[in-house]
Amino acid sequence: AFALGVVAESDVAIPASNDDELASQLSIYPNPAQDQLNIVLDGLQQIDEVTVMNTNGQIVRQLQNVRTTRLQIDREGLTSGMYLIKVRSGDLVTHQKILFE
Repeated sequence: AFALGVVAESDVAIPASNDDELASQLSIYPNPAQDQLNIVLDGLQQIDEVTVMNTNGQIVRQLQNVRTTRLQIDREGLTSGMYLIKVRSGDLVTHQKILFE
């Protein structure tokens, strides 16, 4: 049980330390958004996965194996309100809140 606790701790700490690095290269706009959301990653890294979650933590949209630096997400089917965007690039993960009006 002790070993599992140590592993879980390091798993949590590693992405948290990388958030700032990825977040500094990431642009998500416009925010608030109407119909579309642009996600742009500057630098040499590519966006691998984008997950859109509602305020209850439910995944409402997920794009996997994206492998691009520029992406547009259509609002289609998403109601007005706050959402959490999770962007993964390799081992780096960051989150950003966005508002659909």
